[in-house]
Formats: sequence, structure tokens, C-alpha cells
Amino acid sequence: MFFSRDASIRRQFAVFLGAIYVVLLPFAAWVLFHQWTAYEAARENLDDFGRFHTTLIAMERLSVERMATAQMLGRAARRGTLEQTELSHARGAVDDRLQALAAAIGYKACHHCGELSTSLDTVTANLHAARERVDALLADGPVSATDVSVTDRLADCGSQLSTLAGASVAMSVQHEPNAVRYIYVASFAALLRDQAGQLGTQATQVLAGGSPINAGAYRAIERTIGRIKLLHWLSATVVHQHEALSDRLVAHIETGYLDAGLTYAQNTVDAVAANGKTPSTAEFDQRYAASLAPITDLRDDALRLASTALQRDEHRQGLQLMFTAIAVALLALFLVFVSRQFHRRIVKPFVDARRFVLDVTANRGMVRSAPQGYRGEIRDLFSALSALKVSNDRRFELEKERERLIQELRLMAETDFLTGLLNRRSFERRAIDMLSDRRNNDGWIVLTAFDVDHFKRINDTYGHEAGDMALRKLSELAREAWRVDDIVGRIGGEEFAVMARVKLPDDATVPARRLMDRLRKEIITTVDSRTFSITISCGVTYAHATNIPSLESLMRQADNLLYEAKVSGRDRIELAPFDPRRGES
Repeated sequence: MFFSRDASIRRQFAVFLGAIYVVLLPFAAWVLFHQWTAYEAARENLDDFGRFHTTLIAMERLSVERMATAQMLGRAARRGTLEQTELSHARGAVDDRLQALAAAIGYKACHHCGELSTSLDTVTANLHAARERVDALLADGPVSATDVSVTDRLADCGSQLSTLAGASVAMSVQHEPNAVRYIYVASFAALLRDQAGQLGTQATQVLAGGSPINAGAYRAIERTIGRIKLLHWLSATVVHQHEALSDRLVAHIETGYLDAGLTYAQNTVDAVAANGKTPSTAEFDQRYAASLAPITDLRDDALRLASTALQRDEHRQGLQLMFTAIAVALLALFLVFVSRQFHRRIVKPFVDARRFVLDVTANRGMVRSAPQGYRGEIRDLFSALSALKVSNDRRFELEKERERLIQELRLMAETDFLTGLLNRRSFERRAIDMLSDRRNNDGWIVLTAFDVDHFKRINDTYGHEAGDMALRKLSELAREAWRVDDIVGRIGGEEFAVMARVKLPDDATVPARRLMDRLRKEIITTVDSRTFSITISCGVTYAHATNIPSLESLMRQADNLLYEAKVSGRDRIELAPFDPRRGES
């Protein structure tokens, strides 16, 4: 199973909560990233539209430059200062637009401007080449009608700018239908303005030529007029399908340009072909250029509507991004709040109850009070557990008291009440355990028996209380003389025995001699301020750990040696002589 039976509810809750976060947080992050991408795309759309707008204006400026160039190439105007100034201003206007377009294309955040930059470099190079050719022709003098095809190079630059404008918004604004319609209208209007400018350039060339128009030039003018009418029809069709665009602008184009400017250009060309009366190039340019204003108005209105649509889209995407971020943050906060509340109200009470019950049932000392502050069923649960705790505390106190009494009884049963040493029965039991322990067979077992010399005389002279003092002092020094692991016991009135392990037989009497030296220096003061000292006599026997006799045998040998020490004058040690049979078997 996913959760083991022994897993704590807190761990299970953490795993479950982690699973929820693993599912929801990546989804929330994906939604946030998706909306951020949409917002960035909307911002890029505005940047692309800015490049598109700049390109259309550059097309218009280039159309003006073409007409000014055609006028300068005319025979009568080749040295006119006014025309030269107009051409210089027209070129400056084009250069300003191209520089602005280059700056927009060179913007580091544009990820698809590499091809646009290449196309712009091509347009710029072609434009400079065409201008150099124009300047060369102007320097040579009047230009015949057959030599003014240099303006076609400027027209090619306009076509290249048109392609560049389409490429700048080809993919970026496809998701905004309204902006696409407005951009179509602006594109048609810009192309219409470019073709209208081309017609003006062609008419200016015809006027400047002065000779009857040839068939090729006439057919070129007719093709330009056909493109103008087609572009007007396309623009009108799109405008009629969208209420935001005013039909008045299309009607204004029909009356202001088609009925006035286009007809004026056609009549002028026909007059030249018929050798009739014709206006000057300056007069034609001024009147014809004025008729182009309705086309520019339609283009500007479409650009304004497209910009508004894209700005609204950016604003909408920004708001959606903000709301999405807020929603994700609120979702995260909601999950944290719900998880904390669920943990505080559901998980934690059960964990506390489980720990409380385990502590109660395991008798872990004085269990802390049941948690407080819960409501409803949880509060009732802990109220019942609190009653269980009170009962358990009482039971635990009774058990502690029972254990204390048992320990006291055990201590009383195993120790001598006066000296605190082991009594005879406990000494013999532990001594037998030591003799039975075969884990260390390299050393020797030593049994030392000793008692107080002339103890009866001490009792008779100083009283039994002084005798008890002497026995307690002797017991205290005996515990210090032997090691903690050695067995020290009081086996009779003033008789004591010690069983110990040593590595060599020569070490058998070392503790006993240490005890005797301490006793010789020890002065005991009675309650009535009299003083006395005591001595002891010792009998020491030993056996190798691999060839140990019984405890009765060792006790008997030690008693015999103790008796010999008494007989030999007391305050001495009698050591069992070395017997090879005591050695390792």
C-alpha cells in the first residue's frame, strides 16, 4: 500500500499534502507562464506594429521623394533652387524614417528582426545607389524621357519597404482579429498611396519630357491606374465590413482622389499625348499631391484603430497576468491555510491523543496534562483522556511506592543493617556466582577472612556503641581497600570476608595490608570523647581460576588461617603457602 500501517498520521498527511502541491503547483506555474507568454507576445505585437507603422510612413516619404526627383529631372526644373530644396527635404524625411526603423529593428528584445535588418540594409543600399544615379544625371544636365527610368529604382525601394512592412507583422498580430483587419486596411491604403505617388511620378516625367508620350510609358500609366482602382476596391471592401472604420473616408477617397486627383492625372497625360495645353510640373505636383490627403487619412485612421486594438490587448493580457498571479498566490495561500487548519484541527489532535495515550499506557513517568483549547468531539476525547491520566498517575505513584518498598526489602534482605555490607547469605550467593564465572581463566581467586582483635574487650571497655562505631569504620575502610567489583561482606559479629580476583598470587594480600595500614593510623572517638584504635587479623587463601575448590573449602581454609593469625599474636596476615596443586590444572 502507499501508506504503511505503522506510518504516523502526521507523515501520511505530509505525503498527501505534498502530492497535492506536486499536482497543483506545476499546473499553476504553467498557467502563470502561459499568461506571461501571452503578455510578452502582446508587448512584442506592439513593438512589431511600431515597426510596421514606421515603414508605412517611410513609404509615403519615399513617394514624395520620387515625385520631387521626377520634378528635378525635368528640363525646366533641373537648376531650380526651390525644387532642389524640396528634394533635399524629401530625402531628409525618408532618412529620418529609415533611421527610426533601423533603431526599432535593432531593439535587443526583438527575436525575429534579423531578416528585417537584412532587408532594411538592402533597401538602404538600393536607395543610396538610386540617389547617386539621380545626382549624376542632375549634374549632367537635362534628362530625356528615356533616361528617367532611374525613378523606377526608387519605386523598387518602395516595393521593398512594402514587403518589409508585411514581414514585420506577418505572424505577430494573428491572434487579434480586429488588429488584423485594421492592418489590412492600413496596408491597402499605404499601397494605394504608393501607387498614387507612382502615378504622380509618371505623370511628372511625362510633363517634364515635353515630347509626345510613347506607348510603353502610356501602358505603364494605365497599369498603375488599374492597380490604384484595385487597391481602392480592396480597401473599400474591408472598410465596409467593419463598423469602426468610417465609410466616409472611402467616399472621401472617391471624391477627393479618384474623381479629382486620378482624373486630373489622366487628363494631364492625355493632354500631353495630344500635344494640348498642359500645366507645369510644379503646378501638377502641387495640385495632385493635395488630392492624396484622403488616402493618407484612411491609412492613419486604420493605424490608429490597430494601435488601439493592440494596446487594449496588451492591457487585457497584463490584467489577466496580474489576476493570474494573484489567483496563483491566493491558491497557494489557500492551500497553506487549509493545510494548516486541517493539521491544527484534525491531524494535531489525533497526534497529541496518540502520544498522550502511548505515554499513559507505557507508564512514562508523570505524563503531561492533556492538550487544551479544542472544541466539540476533540475536547470530549481529551476530557476522557484526562480522566485516564489521573487514574494512571495514581497507579504510577502506587507502583513507584511499591518498587521503593521492594528495593528497601531487598536491600534489607541482602545487606547488614549496621555496616551496609553484604550479609552472609548474600555474600555466599555472590561468591558462588564468581566461582562459577568461567569467562576469565587467567587470574586467581582470593578469599580473605578477617576480624577485629580483642573486640569483646572494646565492647566491655568502651561500650557496645563504640563497638558499633568500630565495625562501621572498619567496613568503610574495607570498601576503600578493595575494588568495587570485589565482594565484601560481614559474615559474623566482628568477622568479615572478601572474595576478589588478582592476576598473580603475590597480589593476594595487597588489599588486606592496605586496610591494616589504614587502621593503624585511624583513631576512633567515642561519644564521651574517649579514643581508641583497632587492629585486625587476616587469613588469606587463593586458587587458580581453572582449578577452584568449593566455597566451603575456601572458607574453611581462610578460617584456619585466620585462627593461626590469632594464635600467632594478632594484627597480622596468615597466607596459605604456595601449593603447585593450586595452580592451573
